[in-house]
Amino acid sequence: MKTSLSFIVVNYQSRDFLERCLASIYKQSFACSYEIIIVNNDNYPLDGFLDKPFIKIINNNKNVGFGRACNLGARSSQNEFLFFLNPDAEILSAKIDTMLNFLKKNEKAGLLAPKMLSAHDTIEPWSAGREITPLSIILNNVFKKNGQLSMDPNTLFEFDWVSGGCFIISKKFFLTCGGFDEKFFLYFEDVDLCKKIRSLGKKVFIFPQFNILHLGGKSFLNTQEQKGYYYQSQDYYLKKHFGNFWSFVIKFLRKIFI
Repeated sequence: MKTSLSFIVVNYQSRDFLERCLASIYKQSFACSYEIIIVNNDNYPLDGFLDKPFIKIINNNKNVGFGRACNLGARSSQNEFLFFLNPDAEILSAKIDTMLNFLKKNEKAGLLAPKMLSAHDTIEPWSAGREITPLSIILNNVFKKNGQLSMDPNTLFEFDWVSGGCFIISKKFFLTCGGFDEKFFLYFEDVDLCKKIRSLGKKVFIFPQFNILHLGGKSFLNTQEQKGYYYQSQDYYLKKHFGNFWSFVIKFLRKIFI
């Protein structure tokens, strides 16, 4: 049976970037059938995009959060695989059929992500990483690590988590994981999902021959609002996986040092 794929793109204040994102999808050549599901978290319609090929739009008329919007897109998909892609991202080079075949043939592969590049053509910091713990958060803030990654372009890399800005996963397995935890409004829902994937005995991979450009943070004009969502999600993540004590400790240290 022919492999089928749903691109899921959550739009929030990213209309101008969405045009470029969709154009990068249409440029690709792959054998699988596909659709593009745009989940619109803005209060203005995207009717003009309905004229483009393979488009389905879910209008929420308000910002319901990234994870919840992704889950709505996933549930509306009738296809075998889900391709989550940020609207401020553009596919540069993709071997999508190769990646889908890898996921189908490797029982241990739960999720496959690209190498995410910044506008400066460097690997984007914090696009993947190792286990996030209270200690790692403290050390990262003390030593001011920037999360810079390096990858051999011919090697498949295993990480503990990858960014939700772009990855491929089977719909069946995504739903088995429970999708994104919708208590995360924005940030850490991807780290949380990858933790669940690994708890189920699967692995999280980056396929470095698959490159995307991520312009990053284009949905926010207010950086303070952005930081607020980040710290709120960080607190919930720590409480969920490490308990109230560590959530309180990190919150306390943040007030003193940040």
